[in-house]
Amino acid sequence: MVEQEEQNYDPLNDREEYKAGDDADGWVELRLQGKLPERRSNHCSFIAKDGSDEYLYIHGGRDLKEGAIESMWCVNLTKIHMLKEDAFYAVEWQQVQTQGGKGPGKISHHTASVQSDTEVVFYGGLKGEDSCNEIYLFDVHSATWGAL
Repeated sequence: MVEQEEQNYDPLNDREEYKAGDDADGWVELRLQGKLPERRSNHCSFIAKDGSDEYLYIHGGRDLKEGAIESMWCVNLTKIHMLKEDAFYAVEWQQVQTQGGKGPGKISHHTASVQSDTEVVFYGGLKGEDSCNEIYLFDVHSATWGAL
């Protein structure tokens, strides 16, 4: 995986190299702009709606050098579909600034379950080397942690 610390990508710099059309196997490379999430493994992800848009969220995980991660990022999947039509359409990852109650903190190997358009339940996982048996509730629209 490529080092992504403070890496920003601007597809306008690649405008001359861009070749229209799909790959022979149906795959197309889509390049997002802006800062990318930290590299991670053993994170959880989920898709949630906000109005008519769908978002992919990633939360927590583990970096081999840094250990467990606390951050949450999202990308607008509805806008990503526009990238196939226009490779220079502006889409970027956004770091979610959570508020409210206490969230899971630095955690990996956990699971998220979307309960409704607004509620996601996080459970299980590892905090350091210890198993986590706590359950957390996250409200997607307000980016708020709450209690069950």
